[in-house]
Amino acid sequence: MTTILPDKKEQAAQYVAEGRLLNKEISEKMGVTPKTLFNWQKEKAFKTRVAEIRVEYANSATRLGIARRDYRITCLASVHSKLLGVIEQRADAMSDGSVPGGDTGLMVKTYKVSGETVMTEYAVDTGLIRELRGIQEQVAKELGQIVEKREVKFSPKDMTDEQLEQLAADLA
Repeated sequence: MTTILPDKKEQAAQYVAEGRLLNKEISEKMGVTPKTLFNWQKEKAFKTRVAEIRVEYANSATRLGIARRDYRITCLASVHSKLLGVIEQRADAMSDGSVPGGDTGLMVKTYKVSGETVMTEYAVDTGLIRELRGIQEQVAKELGQIVEKREVKFSPKDMTDEQLEQLAADLA
């Protein structure tokens, strides 16, 4: 059941629940003294409303795109596809053989200026490769294909007899 507050208190509860402003800033926005805001925050109805708003925020956040795994994977796949497109376009642009490795699309052209001399340099775009690997790793994690390993240390003397029996049964 939603707690109903007067308009000014409702707005103040919204600000408090958001947690982005200091009490002094909230009281200024609401046109009340900090003491008034402090007194409101002690009221049961105000506290209840702040808690309700926080729950509403939490529930809506889980429905937002970035909080949904399928949305994150779709976004990662889109960026991955665009990066591969950049590689293909570079490969097409450098396919004349004038740049060693240019036909791979993994080379990047940079310019080095020394005085009035401008020199063209080519290098492997390790940043792009790193980003592609990062996206692939993140998708694999999202899908549960990569599980981070953790080392758990324990001593049999810290275990109960039942836990030791279960461990022995699991190992058998």
